[in-house]
Amino acid sequence: MPFVSLSRLAKNESHVKLIFDHVKNIGVCALIIAAGKWQIANQFSFYGILVGCILAASGFCLLFLNQEFIIHQIDKYNPPRWLRGILHAYIFMIAFSLLIYLLGGKS
Repeated sequence: MPFVSLSRLAKNESHVKLIFDHVKNIGVCALIIAAGKWQIANQFSFYGILVGCILAASGFCLLFLNQEFIIHQIDKYNPPRWLRGILHAYIFMIAFSLLIYLLGGKS
C-alpha cells in the first residue's frame, strides 16, 4: 500500500523537514537560473551575457547537488522501488523543465 509508506515517512520529523528543505532548495536554484536567463536576455555586452551564463550554470550545478543529496538521503531510507522510481522521475522532470525554460524565448 502506498499510503503506508507515506504514513511511515510522515511520522519522522527529520524526514518531513528534509522534504521541505529540498523543495525550498529547488526554488532557490530556479531563481538563480531565472536570474541567469534574465541577464542573458537583457544584456548586450559580453560581460553581461557571461555573468548570465555563469549564473545559469551555477543554478544547474546547485540543482544537481541538491538532487544528488536527496537521492542519497532517499536511498538511506530504503523506500519501495515504485516510490524510488516516482522520485527519480520527479527529479528528472524538474531539471528538464528548468532547462526548457532556460532555452526558451525572452523573459
